[in-house]
Amino acid sequence: MSIANLSTTDAGSYYCEIQNATAITKSSTVTLTVIQKQLLGHWPLDTDASDISGNGLNGTLNGTPVFGGGLVNQS
Repeated sequence: MSIANLSTTDAGSYYCEIQNATAITKSSTVTLTVIQKQLLGHWPLDTDASDISGNGLNGTLNGTPVFGGGLVNQS
């Protein structure tokens, strides 16, 4: 069995059932757990260590950081 486009709604217990003309056999049950990826933090480091993910995980700059000339914005 395969599940296309797996999502959290597919989580649960599954087993295999095999049947012939005289008998039905079931496999052991297994539990499928689906862990959804989520963004924990995003620190672009443009001018400070603010987290722009919305989770409020702001960083603290140490030393004397210099911003500018980065590949993305100021970082």
